[in-house]
Amino acid sequence: MILLHSLLNEGEVIAEYIVAGSYCVWNCITTPGNTDIAGALEDTLHRILENGGTEGDVQQIMGAHIPTDDPDWMLEDATYLDLGYLLPGPLLSFTEQPE
Repeated sequence: MILLHSLLNEGEVIAEYIVAGSYCVWNCITTPGNTDIAGALEDTLHRILENGGTEGDVQQIMGAHIPTDDPDWMLEDATYLDLGYLLPGPLLSFTEQPE
């Protein structure tokens, strides 16, 4: 299991976000004041995978999944990340957490 805090670089923080249709709060890495949320999500995805994380780690930390033929994951309003991963809906909130 990858711990997101272990992947932080100096000056970075964890952000929490909520996706439409989900009751969970997910996390990614960002910098204070960052407005490139898509970039933060993609960077976090790559960091998890490049540090030995699995598809399960990405799902547990970010709520992202590689879609299958299951129609629940083939959503028109999904947020596409990279490498085939997506979030099952648009982002509703994105909040940086205090250091």
